[in-house]
Amino acid sequence: MAAPNGDKSPTCPSCLRTFSSYQGRRVHERSQHPLHFHETEVAALLTVKKVRWDPEELAMMAAFEARNLRAKYINVKIQAEVLPHRSIESIKGARKAEAYKALVRQNALSPREAPRSPPLPAPSITPEGPPVPIITLIGSPVIPITPWSTASGGPQPPPPHLKSEEDVHAGRVGLEVGHNKCATINIVGDGKRKRWLVGPSIFCAGGVELRALGPGETYKYLGLEVGPAMGHAEPGWALAALVRDLGALQKAPLKPQQKLWAVYKVIMPKHLYARILGTSTKSTLRRFDNEVKKFVRKAFHLPKDTPNVALHAKTGHGGLGVPTFLSRVPAQKRGCLERLSNSTNARVAMIAGALLGNPPCPSAKEQLKDHSNTMRDALYATADGRGLSGTDRSPPTHDWVGDGTLLMRGSSYINALKTRLGVVNTRLRSSRGRPAAPVQCDLGCGRPESLGHILQSCPKLAPERTRRHDRVLDLLHQQLCRKNWQLLREPHIRTQAGVRVPDLVIWDRQGSTVLDVQVVADNSVSDFLSRAHDLKRFYYDVGDVRAWVRDKTGHPPRGTMATPSYMALRSMRLTKAELRLLVVRAMEGSVVALRTHRDMGGHG
Repeated sequence: MAAPNGDKSPTCPSCLRTFSSYQGRRVHERSQHPLHFHETEVAALLTVKKVRWDPEELAMMAAFEARNLRAKYINVKIQAEVLPHRSIESIKGARKAEAYKALVRQNALSPREAPRSPPLPAPSITPEGPPVPIITLIGSPVIPITPWSTASGGPQPPPPHLKSEEDVHAGRVGLEVGHNKCATINIVGDGKRKRWLVGPSIFCAGGVELRALGPGETYKYLGLEVGPAMGHAEPGWALAALVRDLGALQKAPLKPQQKLWAVYKVIMPKHLYARILGTSTKSTLRRFDNEVKKFVRKAFHLPKDTPNVALHAKTGHGGLGVPTFLSRVPAQKRGCLERLSNSTNARVAMIAGALLGNPPCPSAKEQLKDHSNTMRDALYATADGRGLSGTDRSPPTHDWVGDGTLLMRGSSYINALKTRLGVVNTRLRSSRGRPAAPVQCDLGCGRPESLGHILQSCPKLAPERTRRHDRVLDLLHQQLCRKNWQLLREPHIRTQAGVRVPDLVIWDRQGSTVLDVQVVADNSVSDFLSRAHDLKRFYYDVGDVRAWVRDKTGHPPRGTMATPSYMALRSMRLTKAELRLLVVRAMEGSVVALRTHRDMGGHG
């Protein structure tokens, strides 16, 4: 690190803190006093005098020396007449090179005298010296300028004057540019150390020097914070902003379903926008996803072994539908390029098309679809998600998961999510990895205690299952009454096979329909809903009731509905909101059964 004005003191001039060495002081200044650090580093770069020789300079000097072979004080004359910006020492060093001597001999033997050229401006700087800075006037185009320091370290030229189009128009109408609202970014590259620095202001507008942004200052462009430091520290700053937003959402007085809706509609779009327009690595996007998963597990009290695919699979596939940065950001970036490739501007379309083909990959829609299918298949392959197999073919009755519904209490919603994902703590689930652990039901029925056993077959919980069925039936009865259907509840129909007692018989002028509510057990069969529907239909489609039977309703304990049932109820003029309420009522019944099992087993 460079020493400002040769000051090698270990004491910081800004805060008067003393360190063990000068290097320790400079490290402290870089982190705690970045403005002073950058100013001193830029000043040190300007004092570097090591300059690359241009071939034209050597040619001019060799031609002059060839014409004055016997002249005295040739170095002084070369500096005075040919290269005034070069020092005597640098001219002496250049004349010692064999290539230069050969060039002098060639010019001396040439019969034609080379024309004299005017003195050149300051040459370009080597990587060891200060490169050309790029100064950006915020609100104006980028303006490259020549180096402001000569090789001999002479006096600095005055700051260049900017007269932008705004100045011209403002002067015509008698207005002035607000210099207090203007700023520049003066970026100076240090090629030797492979870094860039933020220099002081070197621009004037209207006779007033414009302020230069410091290393830690930013301005907003397209909704994003842009500045000298954002190029390196922006991902870390954005991750801290995500953690801050998730923490504020966690403490907000909202129900769990409202928090999940806020993650879908507020948190994720806000931070996806910055990641799509910015530059992020895969490791950075994974860190973003980890923070979101940590929040979801904490907010909904999910166990630590909840599969990640259960969080990211679409709600229509049985998951929670939380999007991932790692899949969305590359796909949506490509989507932006695909739209730009269809631009009416030929240059924009050409650049976007070139970026799309390097490297070639599927379209944005194909990438999102492949990721969705991968998450679905991975969820159905897990032990907890096996019962959700076939949910992707069920009708759209999953809206209660992520629409922020207030139909359930917060605790009931959390338990409904656990039931849907199959992560309820049961003896059979807790015995994974522990072969000697007991798995028998706590209520003494002698069967393994699994989620399906508690919700569907435990004899001690038969009253809860009956009440669950009756609550769904009562709600369906009320909804059909409001649609002006003629209803007959639980009629006893004598047939040759015995007495059939369907839940509802409804009719109008067009015909009659028999409806029977059932909450069926899920299993590994992907079409278990349709199979249960067909079995119930065959049960009633016999003998004397064949003319009445048209359809029935069926709900699994994880909150989905058979497609034939959904279509039949929709034909009876029931709205999507009413069907969603039926599913919610069934889920509430499952939650009550789980709580009853917990209380009766002595775990409450």
